[in-house]
Amino acid sequence: DDNGEGMEYAMDDEEQTGSEIPFWLKKPAEEDDIAQFLLASLIRGDDEKGRVSQSHDLYIQSASLGNAFAFTRLGVLQMQEALTPSQEHRLEALLEKLRPANLLFHKDDHDHAKVDLMSLPLSERLWLEGAMRGDVKAQVFLAEACMDSSHEPSSSGKEKESDLRLLAAVLLSLAAQQGYSDAETSLRRVMDEEYFSLLEDDTNEIENID
Repeated sequence: DDNGEGMEYAMDDEEQTGSEIPFWLKKPAEEDDIAQFLLASLIRGDDEKGRVSQSHDLYIQSASLGNAFAFTRLGVLQMQEALTPSQEHRLEALLEKLRPANLLFHKDDHDHAKVDLMSLPLSERLWLEGAMRGDVKAQVFLAEACMDSSHEPSSSGKEKESDLRLLAAVLLSLAAQQGYSDAETSLRRVMDEEYFSLLEDDTNEIENID
């Protein structure tokens, strides 16, 4: 839940579903990720049997070629439980190929990862790929997800929460550079949470000394 702030996890306003498909777009080339993405967006609203699944397959094909918008759209679809188990399996394999078991953050002194990339929900891993490729919506979606996760109890404690807020701040800064209008407000919220978290830690340390 984004509490009314940031971008909602929804399809793009500009997505044109159910529109007439231009003849030149009906059979996109295997290496044309943009045409695949456009065709997927056009046929998503078609009620004809199999068209929605075909649309999602085209998004996956586009993402496999590195299309940032396809990664973002697939992240939303996965969170909405709109993908089939087979499609999710294909995405897991694609993500593993792109970033095989890498860690999102550094390891601590005990060689334990604070945040394991593989432990992130599939939707967030898809947004990570979109965000790293420059899609502002993926950056904002993932930032909001990081803030939500920072509020959840964790065995890693305060350090993981702080790392998640740091990642959210970086993502929102990148989005701000691309003109995201609510970035300043969202960044202020992130920094306020980090400040009060540090203040709470300092207060607890003083009380323990006393």
